[in-house]
Amino acid sequence: MRAHLAAVSLVALLVTAACARTTPSTTDQTTGTAAANSTTNSAGSAANTSAAGTAAARKYIADADARWQAAENRGDANAVSQFYADSAITMYEDQPTNTGREAVTKSLAQEFTRSKPSDVTFHTDNLMVSGDLAIETGTEKSMVTPPGGGKRVAHTGRYMTVWHRESDGTWKVVRDMDATTLPAPNRPAGSTS
Repeated sequence: MRAHLAAVSLVALLVTAACARTTPSTTDQTTGTAAANSTTNSAGSAANTSAAGTAAARKYIADADARWQAAENRGDANAVSQFYADSAITMYEDQPTNTGREAVTKSLAQEFTRSKPSDVTFHTDNLMVSGDLAIETGTEKSMVTPPGGGKRVAHTGRYMTVWHRESDGTWKVVRDMDATTLPAPNRPAGSTS
């Protein structure tokens, strides 16, 4: 339950921060439609979150997701970690919070060595873009080796990734969370802690 409350609190904080900067421009991945607004941020300067800017962010993140997916299929933690900002924070299920790209790389390397992921696919369900922030939610599927070893199993999960547009125009992950949709061993169905 604490994990659920922490996730809800994080989402509320991110949405509040994004909305305080500009009125969000949301792109629905299933339809590809965008609603754009030109607003004034808290500093009083005009912030233009145009349909073209939203489309560019959507394309950049979709391309990054494809490269990320390929890197996970290779088990290449160094390649995956390049999508993260130096100050990124990850919150993966049944793992400690990782702060910073170095910690993220180490965690990914350990996980890839243990689980040997393959057939990794991502599906973006929604992408909200507001100024220099984008919040992506979606589902993931892969084949993995379970923690105790043995026969490989199909894994399904959900993710929420917060992207930040850097000063050079690239987008980097600043927060990343995922959760399996499969019941964990010895955990009652429906339990979140």
